[in-house]
Formats: sequence, structure tokens, C-alpha cells
Amino acid sequence: LSGGQVLGDQPDERLGFSLAGNLDSDGDGSTDLLIGSPLYNGDVRIDSGRVVLLTAGIDDGGVIEVCEVGVTEPQAAFSACYGGPFMAHKPSVYANLLREKMAQHKARCVLLNTGWSGGPAGSADRISIKNTRALLDAALNGDLHGDDVEYDMHPVFNLRIPRSCLDVDSAILNPRHMWENKDAYDVAADKLRGMFRSNFEKQGFGEFGIDAVV
Repeated sequence: LSGGQVLGDQPDERLGFSLAGNLDSDGDGSTDLLIGSPLYNGDVRIDSGRVVLLTAGIDDGGVIEVCEVGVTEPQAAFSACYGGPFMAHKPSVYANLLREKMAQHKARCVLLNTGWSGGPAGSADRISIKNTRALLDAALNGDLHGDDVEYDMHPVFNLRIPRSCLDVDSAILNPRHMWENKDAYDVAADKLRGMFRSNFEKQGFGEFGIDAVV
């Protein structure tokens, strides 16, 4: 793959840490490539991570988004902290520190979606760079907070969603409005909430004084 790029989908996953060639996995007579990604999903065990298969036949100079063999949809990954393997303390220490600092400095917190919107992953478009920049500018300027800002409350995740934002089509602000099949969105949202709740219980966050909010 001379001059091409192979891109992973998670930060710090170490895609390309190991490579293995000289195999023909699909029997097409061309050499394929196995690419190791040892820290995928934030796991630091030596036998964890993932291996992705890059088959031959890609034009030089292309950009390929790889996916795990046998996986047909994105897999949920719960990482307490980016760079978790290098954190000296348990996630609860950093969670409480963040909460204290936010309260002390009256910091605003905005959850910004830069991924898919309008349907399941792979069947919808990603949020555009133009809209991402406009939303980020509004968040940094404090335009998404204030007594004059109108919100809708997300019924599943208890998040306040602003009804408008400068230079952004208001239709994209509420993710449910972007899905043509509203029932499918509701099912997906409930499923995701269940994943968060299961992970919360599995990690025992409640024992560290962290409140469940969904």
C-alpha cells in the first residue's frame, strides 16, 4: 500500500504496533496484511486488543477505515479516562477531582457529537466539520448557556439540548429529530443507556460516591 493510509477509529489504540504479511486469507492469489492494535478498547492486557485484516486490491493512495474481522457494527467501549494505562490512581480519584474543579471554577460542560447522526453507524452521515466548528465556538463562547437559552431535555440521558445555535441548522441539535425511524432511535437510545448502567455497576462507581445520572 504505497503512499496510502490506514486509520483506526479510537485514540491511543496503537494501530500498526505489529504487522504480519505473507498470507492469503481469502484465496484470491494476492497477499493480505494483518495489523495489530493492542490497546483497542483501552485494555492493557498483553493478550487483548484486536487484529484487523487488510485484504489486497486497494488502490495506492487510498484511506481505509479498518474494522475487526467478523464484527458488523461498532462495539461499545467504556474507558474511564483517555490514557488510562498511564494514570497513577483509580478513575474515581480523577472523577472526583474533575467534579471539584468544575464546581470551584463554575466550569461549563458540553457533550459534542462529532460522529454519526441520523441513523445507526454506517447508515448515516457524520456531523460535518463546519457544524462541529460552529458548535465548538458556541460552547467556548458560552452561547449554549444562559438564562435566555431554550432547551429540550433528552428523556433517556437527562441531557439539556439547546434548541438553536448560531450558524447551525437546528434540526441536527436533537439526535432523535435526525432519525427517520423514531422508534428505532428510541430502541437504540434505551440500549445505550442499558450499556452505561451495566458498566456503572460492573465498575462499582457508586461505591466511590459517584452518582448515577441515567
